[in-house]
Amino acid sequence: PPAPSPTVSTSTGGATLPPPATTPVLQPEPGSVGSTVPSRRLIKRAPVGLDETGQAADGVRVTLGSVKAIEAQAQGPGEVSGSALSVTVVVDNTTAEPVDLLGLTATLTDSAQAPGSGMSGPPAAPPPPSVAPGDQAAGVFVFAVPKKRRDPVLIEVSVSADMPIVVFRGTPD
Repeated sequence: PPAPSPTVSTSTGGATLPPPATTPVLQPEPGSVGSTVPSRRLIKRAPVGLDETGQAADGVRVTLGSVKAIEAQAQGPGEVSGSALSVTVVVDNTTAEPVDLLGLTATLTDSAQAPGSGMSGPPAAPPPPSVAPGDQAAGVFVFAVPKKRRDPVLIEVSVSADMPIVVFRGTPD
């Protein structure tokens, strides 16, 4: 027999739905390829050791919870399994407001000045969307880095575009 046709339930379980919104929503001004966007000055903090604390902003500190040598497995397009570093980035918020972590990024430059290729497989894990006042949050970044090019590495962490970049420099254990 043929499969039954799908049905749509309009039951609200006895709840009354409000009327649809009628307030018009203003659209933002459209941009143009000819628009000029003001430039922003990129600020990088002086490098600190891999086991030290960097200051992203008043009340926002960044540490590397760990920098571990691992054998990473390729998961995404362009990734190559092999020698890598797992970097746990910890953001400590001592401010009175939540700190948005949606823009948190980390990059790695090896001793030959080549970028570490980001890997998406375990143990890589994004940080939560934000860190509450008085709390800390972590994300794990994995970078393909040959063993012979780890003395030293440079790890740059950007919490948000509005904060200076925290720079860590050193040789992982």
